[in-house]
Amino acid sequence: MKVAGWLSRLDDAFGEGQFIGPDLLPVVTAETDYGVAAARSYAGFFALSSCIQSLVLQTLATAQRTRLAKSGEGWFRPVLLSFAGLFRILRAAESLFLHGYPLNAYAQLRDLKDRLLATGAVINGYITFQDANGWNTVNVAPELFTIEDFRKRREARKKADRFILDHMTGKQSGLSIETRSELRKWSDFFHTEVHGGRFTFALEGEDWLYGRAPLPIAPSLGSHSKGEGLFISHFEQLGWLLVRTLPYLQPPETHFSSKWHTRWAILDDSLRIVTEERVSAERPLFAAFLELVNQKFAFTPSKTCY
Repeated sequence: MKVAGWLSRLDDAFGEGQFIGPDLLPVVTAETDYGVAAARSYAGFFALSSCIQSLVLQTLATAQRTRLAKSGEGWFRPVLLSFAGLFRILRAAESLFLHGYPLNAYAQLRDLKDRLLATGAVINGYITFQDANGWNTVNVAPELFTIEDFRKRREARKKADRFILDHMTGKQSGLSIETRSELRKWSDFFHTEVHGGRFTFALEGEDWLYGRAPLPIAPSLGSHSKGEGLFISHFEQLGWLLVRTLPYLQPPETHFSSKWHTRWAILDDSLRIVTEERVSAERPLFAAFLELVNQKFAFTPSKTCY
């Protein structure tokens, strides 16, 4: 059957007027309405998020313009590509949130957390960028890889992941026992949602399970406020870690402009204020996160470059 044929068959089975699958329209409308309402209700968060994303984009553009025209930049091109990937995860998570899926957005942040810890380990000099990605294990072109080569690279990445976690948040990190315990909980929270969607089941499904609300399909602002809060707080945490790593993209001989430095400092201070407010509310996870930032992401424009 040709494409036109099976499309016509789908239209006959699911079409109604000008739409295929009109049952989806109320969900799409709810997603749009959620985004409008969320932008109003969480204006402070979206202002902070927009500044984070804007600074990342400015940094990527400046680094690409000032560095890639030169020769001898070594691994800088894949490093810059990895930072573009960090931006895309952050952006994708916010887009999911704006469509009414805060816990699905939260699950996206787990990958961002792992990548940022790896980036921090590289900048701290605990491991090279190549070793963090398992690229030094097999010295043949990718098109010539055998199954055994793929296995070796996979095992090298797993070993690097364990090393990174141990030195960034584990026993070799130098962080206090209390902080390491809280950061394990931080990681476990992500696992709870990523593996099985258990927060989604509990936080978004509880009212339906007890007959207090309709089956949670279309999003509705405020009906899942705990999920919204979980996403926002962790987005801001990881946004701060990303901001802290941006100076790494500076060239050593000529740092970024004074205007960039000023923007970075204002945004960094704003994110610190947000975190310290949560620490003052006696939330131990945020105190642990603050120690992580101060000890493992102590990167500033004046002393950090590639």
